[in-house]
Amino acid sequence: MASQESMQGGEGGLHLLSLPAEMRNFIYAEVLISNERIKVTKDNYQQPSLLRVNHQIRHEARPIYYCQNNFTIACPDFDATALVAFRIQSRDVAPSMLGIDGKKPAISLKSPTHTQPRNWSNLFRWLGALHQDDFLIRFSTKGDPGRRVARAMMLVAVQLHSLSWRRVKHILRDVASAHHVMWT
Repeated sequence: MASQESMQGGEGGLHLLSLPAEMRNFIYAEVLISNERIKVTKDNYQQPSLLRVNHQIRHEARPIYYCQNNFTIACPDFDATALVAFRIQSRDVAPSMLGIDGKKPAISLKSPTHTQPRNWSNLFRWLGALHQDDFLIRFSTKGDPGRRVARAMMLVAVQLHSLSWRRVKHILRDVASAHHVMWT
């Protein structure tokens, strides 16, 4: 890791933190904004190295990274491990997942298709994280009754964030049984 003195411009040249903020933001954008979706899985999610250089750079560059990129978060079998890790890293930058200028960052979830079984305990962990954190991720439900039920359950978990998780869990079980969806 670079020393604070070398980052601020010691002997022999111009260094990143000695540049004006507008120039640093331009550099951060050039380094951190991707033309392709950034894939996040439970096994590979790690913030870019630039965000780990020092506190000031992390503070300045995180909003650019999280609010100006498109992410695909893999949630196979409704396993929300990658989603929760992503939210922990991005929470204070994009509390409600609103991007810069009010634009929603493009986040898509890869969840089970209608031919794959769903894991009830994974979905409940996901719903618990949504209930606690009060954020909502949208994903396609086209042609898949299981995904439609999962999305309805997500809406319920977020809408009822003022109730205890125990109470919300009871309500969610009723929602699932009313829709006759088979879960493992």
